[in-house]
Amino acid sequence: MVIPQESYMLADKASSPYYVKHVDPSRIAMEFYLTNQANQLSRRTNWFYTPEVMDWDSVSGLLKLERINGLIPLSIYINNTHQDLELLWKVGRALGTIHLQMKPSSKIKSIAPKPWCGRPEDQVIVHGDFNTTNIGCRSTDKRIIILDWSNGPALPFQCCIASRYLDLAHFVRSLLLQQSCMIKAMQRYPDRMNVFLQGYCDQTGIVVDFTKLFTFLVLLNHAIMKKQWRQRKIISFIQSCLVQPLFAVSRINKKWHKKLFCVDPKQMHYSYIHSRNEKNRRITT
Repeated sequence: MVIPQESYMLADKASSPYYVKHVDPSRIAMEFYLTNQANQLSRRTNWFYTPEVMDWDSVSGLLKLERINGLIPLSIYINNTHQDLELLWKVGRALGTIHLQMKPSSKIKSIAPKPWCGRPEDQVIVHGDFNTTNIGCRSTDKRIIILDWSNGPALPFQCCIASRYLDLAHFVRSLLLQQSCMIKAMQRYPDRMNVFLQGYCDQTGIVVDFTKLFTFLVLLNHAIMKKQWRQRKIISFIQSCLVQPLFAVSRINKKWHKKLFCVDPKQMHYSYIHSRNEKNRRITT
């Protein structure tokens, strides 16, 4: 259940206290800045942790990062435990913390092009590829670990500022399409989606606009479909094609939010209830 080393390491030993990631030299400055700021923020909060940047080289594109032992990808963890709802609520809180507290630098302040930038009130520092493969759970203490602070390869741009709905759409899509069994993922999708969004709302105080969310789901899924087609990933392409009409219909007709995803945009019925005035949390049945 541990992340395969070859997926995120380059020529370093398992006993080493660090791992080395190869990044496009044109992108490494932005990834260094975001990873470093996220690490500093994670040390001030209990919601997540990002590995510390130990060294980086802008010429070769090598990024030396703190190694996290016992790391389990979220896509695997939520399907092999009975703690998926509680963990997904924490992921929502973690993303809300990032959007609230991470601020752009005067040196690196690139804004996504339209329509990805969204409305001014929705513009925040974004992770850029916030999905269940770039988020893990540390086996020792069940802490959320967030990796790979760079825009997803399917996006036609690199930026650190975009609409909050870009990160939300990335994660909501991954709950459906980055799971080992799509049928089981469909069955669990409404509860998981609702719990994640509940955590985000609890942290930010912002009610998610489902029209904006599904608009970004359509944009993002279309960009990923084009990449899948170019790389001839036929099965993944077909799965993306199957959900695209559902995202599109939900964006146009608000009544379909509830019909397709068991979500009422006016009054969300969360499975996971959290009160700001209560320390104890409970899973409703």
